[in-house]
Amino acid sequence: MSVTNQGSSRPSIISDLDRLQQIKSSGGLLSEIDEQRLRRHQLWNLRKKWIKDHHLSAREPLHPPITFMEKMKCREGAFWDKHLKYKTVADMLYGKGFIREFPKLMFYKAQKGARSYLLFFMIPMVPVLAWLKHVVEDDPSNVLRTPYMPTYPGDKRFVAARKDVTVDMRTLQVIPKEGVEVTIQEN
Repeated sequence: MSVTNQGSSRPSIISDLDRLQQIKSSGGLLSEIDEQRLRRHQLWNLRKKWIKDHHLSAREPLHPPITFMEKMKCREGAFWDKHLKYKTVADMLYGKGFIREFPKLMFYKAQKGARSYLLFFMIPMVPVLAWLKHVVEDDPSNVLRTPYMPTYPGDKRFVAARKDVTVDMRTLQVIPKEGVEVTIQEN
């Protein structure tokens, strides 16, 4: 006897799938449509069991712990949601209270722009500028790489290899090392 749907003479889909599974397990052949229906039903049952196994207990957290920066971002968003009705100029143009909201909107936009400029430009540039100032500029060979060094009256010019000279970084004078003979040329 087969299970029927609410008094109809047609057998239930579930009992039909059970019958199909019995036929398949006994080695019988099924039509393509019956095979697809049976496979879909088996996958549905597996997914249902898998979801049951993955219910969280009361001790498991639903969200990862919030960092300090995320908390500050949430607080800032709550502040602006409370004090600012429109967050874009287009929304403000179609809304009411344009004159009253405009200064707040401009302050909001300036604050966002300043933060992005500070975080994405100024802070990353500090190490780069420090490196340029203290590593690249302090290299004595960079003084000698200038294409034109000004010559003032009373300066002495000489020709020497780079390894034979030192550079005083305070005054940027090129001084020959001790024991190196150089030919001094007067201007």
